[in-house]
Amino acid sequence: MSSWTPSILIALAVGEARSVTPLTLADGRGGEIVTHVPVSPGDEVGLQVRCSAGARRLLLDVRARVESRQPAEKGHRVRFQWLQPEEPGLVVMASIARDLGIMVDRPSTAPQADEALSVRAGEVRETFLVDLQVAAARAALVDQLLSGSLMVETDVPLETNTPVLVRLALPEARALWLAARVVYRGEAAPGRPGLGLALDTPHEVVRRELRRLKDPAAG
Repeated sequence: MSSWTPSILIALAVGEARSVTPLTLADGRGGEIVTHVPVSPGDEVGLQVRCSAGARRLLLDVRARVESRQPAEKGHRVRFQWLQPEEPGLVVMASIARDLGIMVDRPSTAPQADEALSVRAGEVRETFLVDLQVAAARAALVDQLLSGSLMVETDVPLETNTPVLVRLALPEARALWLAARVVYRGEAAPGRPGLGLALDTPHEVVRRELRRLKDPAAG
């Protein structure tokens, strides 16, 4: 008798583009997938969530807003924010995600985006992901962040002085946020367009996390 492999799949369709991909990370506010479907930060979309774990089966339709979209090996890594996170089906999904090891509970001791940033509720800003989980690529990025500037690879044509958000993906699936402003357009690498950002003064929690990443003994 065959057994079902536990999974959470997210079905997304925009026009003729469709994908069914695993949920890779979840928290109380939303989740992340890798998809080729063309969505942009601020888009409101419908998702079909299919969960399977042991005797538990769940199929639900949810509304979500795209928070960020960044290049990935197969498509783009897209983060969604649930529009109704208290929906009973999402609570069940969170339980399954926790069993699968992809549910991240927000720590109560560290300020998160809404606490650390002066961004009005509901305000839509372009969001850029900075992955600080890989040690080999971390040092140069941390130095840039601590200096108050950052170059991000993107083909999004934002104008100078456009306010944006930067999401810092930390080890152990944690995340912190920075507010920033576009200061120039350039190349992140030869032939690859990018934007130069000036970072707002980071919250002290963010600076402490960055210093700890650069020098673990300092934490």
